[in-house]
Amino acid sequence: MLIRERFRRLNLHYGWIGYLSVGSVLLLFGSVGAAAASRHARDFAPARLEAVLTSLWATWVLLAVITGKDLSWKISLERTLIWPVRNFLRLYLLTFFLGFPSLPLLVLLVVAEVWTCLKWGAALSPLIATFLGVGLFAATVRLTASIARTALYGGGFLSGAMKWTTTLMAVSLAILFGASTFYPEARVLFPGHQFTLVLLGERPWSPLIGTAVYFGLLSLADCSIRRNLIYSGVRGPLAPQRWMLFGERLLTTHASWPGPLFRIALLGWLRSRNALMLFLWGFAYNFFFTYFSRPDEASYFYTFIWMNLLFFAYLRGNLLGLDRGASWLYYSFPARISAAIGAKNLSLNLLLACMFVSLLVAGGLKADPKIPGTAWCNISIYAASGLLFGELCGTFLSIRYPDPIERLGQFSGGTSTGALVVPVLNTIFLAAFLAASALTSRFLSPICYWGLLLAVPACLLAVRLFLVPSWVSRVMQDRGESILKKLSVISS
Repeated sequence: MLIRERFRRLNLHYGWIGYLSVGSVLLLFGSVGAAAASRHARDFAPARLEAVLTSLWATWVLLAVITGKDLSWKISLERTLIWPVRNFLRLYLLTFFLGFPSLPLLVLLVVAEVWTCLKWGAALSPLIATFLGVGLFAATVRLTASIARTALYGGGFLSGAMKWTTTLMAVSLAILFGASTFYPEARVLFPGHQFTLVLLGERPWSPLIGTAVYFGLLSLADCSIRRNLIYSGVRGPLAPQRWMLFGERLLTTHASWPGPLFRIALLGWLRSRNALMLFLWGFAYNFFFTYFSRPDEASYFYTFIWMNLLFFAYLRGNLLGLDRGASWLYYSFPARISAAIGAKNLSLNLLLACMFVSLLVAGGLKADPKIPGTAWCNISIYAASGLLFGELCGTFLSIRYPDPIERLGQFSGGTSTGALVVPVLNTIFLAAFLAASALTSRFLSPICYWGLLLAVPACLLAVRLFLVPSWVSRVMQDRGESILKKLSVISS
């Protein structure tokens, strides 16, 4: 019954095209991983493999703590307790092991088994050891992230002894993380070290036993924490919603600044799973990829800023889509309709600006010194101009061509008019900006060149402040019935 419910929800949100696209991407990743394993299986240094697996484990846990997604199926225990259950441990184990048959974990298993076959042949014993090693490796990630998330977001709902135990375990794991960063000898305590021994075939059953003991302790602790938390009554549809880092604190930070519409809009983006995942992924990817790649050309930063603008293109071009039938609230606020649209744009600008900042900070720390200071100024001007240009285009398309978006649907809204046109306009703007910058720097004096360059964001800002609000209010009032009718349709 749990499996049938899972497939029903997946089909409702994604459909067959979602299965096809995700399956194709993961199959491609699995093929690439298997090919990489075939090239490096025999000559991969043990120390390097240990470092890679330990970093993978730590990064996996960190992302699971931040996003709540550990690449496994999530079955909410509190939703299954509407039936009388005598043995909570049995239900916990059932939902835990049902989480493993997910495509990302199956891809990891395939890559590890291909590695073992290429290194040791098709012997049964190494294949079984690798299978168990992958399962224990992923299980420790899930359990560690679950305990850490409970300590961060739900520790206040636990009983006294359980709360302190959970906090102590989370602090101990954090200390272990830090120790492994500065002292490589501490990596022997990580499942990554034990999994390395399994893949290398060096006494594979001993590290499996050690990882199994670690898994057993974590599973007992997590089961007790889950049981205490669920039976406390703070989980489920009627529970108080206090699981976000912000929540009501953001709404009551200050009486007048930032405005309530801005705070409501920002919380709306943070509650949107797709928007939050795109922001977290883009923010982290910008920083770490730039930090470790040491770019030596300004074109790298132009391309990354343009790519960041594309992340939120389908939201930028359809600001009303996520609200769908609730868009009538725009007409009920004690403020002009343009104020609500401006708040949504401003909050989305804040997310994009944070992504730009992470990119530029990483570039300032690790970029090649051959990039001159004038290039950094050009990049900053393009970032501001691209942000304003995308906002203007998105506002126009959002009002002229609204389309309902399913908030929990990963692919919903991806083919709306705004989602298709905004990226094209951003690409044209980038090409025009680079061409105009090159021509003016060649034929004009530096003063005129910088004056014209600064005039681009200044003009866009003037249009945004003085022309767009009146246009938005007028068109939203004139076309209000048509807009609400389009947004009231249930998206497929």
